[in-house]
Amino acid sequence: MQYIVMDLEWNQCPSGKGDEVEALPFEIFEIGAVKLDCNMERLDSFSCYIKPQVYKELHYIAKGLTHVTQEALDAGKSFADAVTEFFAWCGAEGEYRICTWGTSDLVELQRNMKYFNITSPLGHPLFYYDVQKLFSIDREDGKLRRALETAVDMLGIEKNIDFHSAISDAEYTAKVLACLNFNKVEGYFSIDTYIIPQSLKEEIRVNYGTYEKYITKGYETKEELVNCTRLLSTRCYLCGQTARKKIRWFTMNSKMHYCLAECREHGYIKGRFKIREDDNGKFYASRVLKLTNELGAEEVRQRQLEVRKRRREKRQKKKA
Repeated sequence: MQYIVMDLEWNQCPSGKGDEVEALPFEIFEIGAVKLDCNMERLDSFSCYIKPQVYKELHYIAKGLTHVTQEALDAGKSFADAVTEFFAWCGAEGEYRICTWGTSDLVELQRNMKYFNITSPLGHPLFYYDVQKLFSIDREDGKLRRALETAVDMLGIEKNIDFHSAISDAEYTAKVLACLNFNKVEGYFSIDTYIIPQSLKEEIRVNYGTYEKYITKGYETKEELVNCTRLLSTRCYLCGQTARKKIRWFTMNSKMHYCLAECREHGYIKGRFKIREDDNGKFYASRVLKLTNELGAEEVRQRQLEVRKRRREKRQKKKA
């Protein structure tokens, strides 16, 4: 197995959201990647600029972060040629796994390919490594999400090239990955959901040992989704027994939902799921069940109390 450590830079509408193309909020203008072998040794790199076709002028944010010139972009390749060359460089499907810093790059890559009518060679479900998450699991608490430069500093990696170009950020991300205890984090792959499960058969359920992740198929309405019995289930992912709910599912903001259950054998399990909408207008949820202790259980109780407090205050305002 080889590892393609990829980074993208993208532009947005320079005149603001009012003129934005809804199907393409961000247009990729640079691809950078580093290829590592199974021992995390550097094999090769890929870098190219892409000539903008939708947002032809750089947004001020892109200008400030990347320092790329308009002349360099105007001399770039078409998106179709760049992507075709990139995947040819990656190698045969199944022989590599993509790695990114964070979760956004793969989404925007697929969105750009869809907009420009380019068939994606990526398989589905699409498993990849989020190096930002792996760094947190290996070096911190698994929850914190550090900036790339912060991780580089924490690991003592030499900063000999500027950040915020696709190829330089790919190089730094590859160096961070090579510093991690890969045996420890290898099992914690991420699951891209730009293309969501299309049927019950395709729904995704992964047991990571320390927690379980479940991704539903798409539904036409949120109401259908939140009443799905599979989503609301709190079966213990270690023993398979039903964990009795101590606090039923509740929501703080209509998107994020929480619950608390208890397995007779393994103790407290806290659950959370987030409702999302894909580019086709379908609603789906990504649920996590994880063992917790009394402190974690108390956090869920406090969230529920906060929700009840807000509801009381809202009712009182209406009466007033």
